[in-house]
Amino acid sequence: MPAFERLLLGWKAQGHSLVALGDLAAATELSDLSRHLLVQGEVAGRSGLLAVHGAAWR
Repeated sequence: MPAFERLLLGWKAQGHSLVALGDLAAATELSDLSRHLLVQGEVAGRSGLLAVHGAAWR
């Protein structure tokens, strides 16, 4: 628990706000969000294939 509390305090110190996901979704216009395929790819410094951001689609 102390590690989690430090994490939360660190986020707050950086100016982040903690909000409920439902509140965030209600305040977001979904049509304004970009949409991208989820593909397998490589990331520098990581081994193996990972799920990465693919091409945009609408």
